[in-house]
Amino acid sequence: MNDGAGKVRVIAGMPTTQEVHPEGSMPGITPDFVKLLKEQGFMVDVAVPREDREYVDLNSAEIWLPILIFAAQPAWDLTVMAVVGSIKSWYSKRKVSGDEDVELPPGLLHLRCTFEEDDGSHREFEAHGPAADVIKSLKAFGQVD
Repeated sequence: MNDGAGKVRVIAGMPTTQEVHPEGSMPGITPDFVKLLKEQGFMVDVAVPREDREYVDLNSAEIWLPILIFAAQPAWDLTVMAVVGSIKSWYSKRKVSGDEDVELPPGLLHLRCTFEEDDGSHREFEAHGPAADVIKSLKAFGQVD
């Protein structure tokens, strides 16, 4: 596991849906996914006050993760592996590390993240597809083998 993975902010919004949702909307799995991020060592801040949050469950085989903004990190590979560990933990229903093999179902996964750099610039990551493909793309984005 990655202790001290860094800081992440969860913001309102849905990664891909074209539907209009109320202000403060987040995917229904947000509370559980926040717990998984914390288990991986992240300090998590949810940008929307608790009383203003509206969780949207799209009742689908697809998984929409909350939109994440990661604070600048000296080692992005550790951050990416902690995110991968959180995703794998969601699917396996137990705490796992990013490099642990777990069976991923064929349904679609939607992920959108922003990675802040020390110089104030941002790198955007967005992927939609089978979970294994999204994880592979995320690792490539973070240059993790």
